[in-house]
Amino acid sequence: MTVLSPVAAAQLSEDVDRRTYTVTATADESLKQALNRATPIQDHGSLYHGYTRWFIRWRFNTTAANGGCVIRNVTTHLDVTITLPTPSRETLARFREASVYLQALDAHEEGHRRIARQAAEAIDAGIGALPPQGDCAGVARAANALGHALLEQARETERQYDANTSHGCTQGACLP
Repeated sequence: MTVLSPVAAAQLSEDVDRRTYTVTATADESLKQALNRATPIQDHGSLYHGYTRWFIRWRFNTTAANGGCVIRNVTTHLDVTITLPTPSRETLARFREASVYLQALDAHEEGHRRIARQAAEAIDAGIGALPPQGDCAGVARAANALGHALLEQARETERQYDANTSHGCTQGACLP
């Protein structure tokens, strides 16, 4: 007799790609103007100096036994791309606030990565802990529904994170 276990083997992996763009301020530009001119990051007509994009995918196997079905194992993968500016030496030397701003911007974007990582961990653990279902199609539907619900929660958490920090301003990632 096979006993169906509601806790499956889980595996989470993460790839982080850090991308940069170069910023060189002209003689008459502020640091903010130079960053706004150099940034490749635009969203709904707004310019951003840093951005974190992430994507979570999951796969699972099921096992049928005793007229039911359970998740046997889960593999969850998180891909993260963080894009940040890299000022030229001249720009760094000219603007004392540049280093502090860039550290704060990096910390803010790392917060987005942490939100994504927490979502990936929740998906991995949640799918692995799903209770047995009557059939494997039901288990698959439940697993995917849970994954998508947790993705939406993470997106909402990110919206709140940006609202609460004014897109990093309260963390020091703000220029006049």
